Amino acid sequence: MIAGVVEAEEAVVAPVEQKPFPKHPKEQLAIIRELLRTTGGEWTVAQIAAQFKGGGRYKGAITENLERLEWFGVLLCREDGHTKRWQFAELQQSA
Repeated sequence: MIAGVVEAEEAVVAPVEQKPFPKHPKEQLAIIRELLRTTGGEWTVAQIAAQFKGGGRYKGAITENLERLEWFGVLLCREDGHTKRWQFAELQQSA
């Protein structure tokens, strides 16, 4: 960090009604993919975790699933300093 420069804190917004985080890996992948696909923008692990009841304890599983989805080309990851931000990879269709 550069002296005199303050890093902006990421905004973590929990939904009005938090859903439980799925127990099964296939359901975890699907719910994370769908969240990023339908909401757009870039998400951090903390922002994704805030969408689920007790989401903080699932940060490890969320990170693993984000990395899997990136490996499959479903998500893109951008690193900003020490923070990773994930977004849905839009498919480009040729005319």
